[in-house]
Amino acid sequence: MKNCFGEDIFTPILNPIQNLREEYAENKRKNDHILTPKIESIYANEKKRTVVIKWKTGEITKVKCHESDTWDLEKGVMACITKYVLGNNVKYHNILEKYIKSVK
Repeated sequence: MKNCFGEDIFTPILNPIQNLREEYAENKRKNDHILTPKIESIYANEKKRTVVIKWKTGEITKVKCHESDTWDLEKGVMACITKYVLGNNVKYHNILEKYIKSVK
């Protein structure tokens, strides 16, 4: 569609949107390893109430279910992934405490 001067009126609007889509797609491709950490293996020990994930990078993340909690493998795996993505124990626990307190 053109304005009274013969200029395309949608091009100035659509170009930035298309550029953002392309930039997002490129960033997603570049950061895919961050967004989806690669798991090599998962070890679960219900008796000891622990879940251990070995990552393709060679790193290992371990979580332990507290005695007062109910054992759940899926939650243990999710906790391992969260702990790995957030970097370390202190950062992981600080973030959890901050947001859990704000929900209560």
